[in-house]
Amino acid sequence: MTSNNNNTANDSLKTGPLNNVLLDVLAQKSSWQLLGKSVQRKACHCQNYHLDGRFIIKLFRFPENEILDNTWWIIEHTILSLINGKWGSPISHGYLSFNQDTYNIVIFVRERISGNTLEESNVSILNNAQCKEVGELLANFHNDGIVTRDCTLGNLLLNTDNTLCFIDFGKARSYKNKTLLFFFQAGWDCWKAQWRCAKLEPRLCEIMMNAYWAKLDTNKYTRALYNLMQKITRRQQLMRLKKRGKLPDYI
Repeated sequence: MTSNNNNTANDSLKTGPLNNVLLDVLAQKSSWQLLGKSVQRKACHCQNYHLDGRFIIKLFRFPENEILDNTWWIIEHTILSLINGKWGSPISHGYLSFNQDTYNIVIFVRERISGNTLEESNVSILNNAQCKEVGELLANFHNDGIVTRDCTLGNLLLNTDNTLCFIDFGKARSYKNKTLLFFFQAGWDCWKAQWRCAKLEPRLCEIMMNAYWAKLDTNKYTRALYNLMQKITRRQQLMRLKKRGKLPDYI
């Protein structure tokens, strides 16, 4: 295992913040257990593992001369460090990158939250209470300038306290300043939650969005921007679903 400090094919590939937890997890590699199926993201192969039910390990592997569009490990570590365990989110323990043969290898480690995702529990649609929770979760993220960009049943986990938390921030983005792009992304966040988690069922979507607006920190100007971007996104996506023949009958 050699450090990849001289890598020039991808400037964002670098050794991340090291700590004792990360080093301890790496030292116990022989005890890692596979978790779910591997995922191929273009040229990047990703496999998840867990260790003693306490840690999630994400192992990324891609050709050393490949320039990736996204560095999911950096995004997730950055977002989780900003959140710092709030709202039940996992703690990041950093990442390590190195070169092996002709491949770049990245190992990202985070805390494993006890419980099952709604998808693992075969939940196909949220109930009233869960819709309220998701609306409040999204508002909390948006108040902090964070958009998840992937609010699905597979990324919502019901923990041992019987509350929902969001666990996968590989597609998330954070904004220091709430620009128009942030408001557009926030609108997409709300749309995806209503589509993927509430199946666009009007009553459930109303519960979710009422909870969202009640928790959201806004003034007259920002509320108008949130609302505008949500309406634009909803109209665009409903037209797309209609074109594909996937629009629910009750819409």
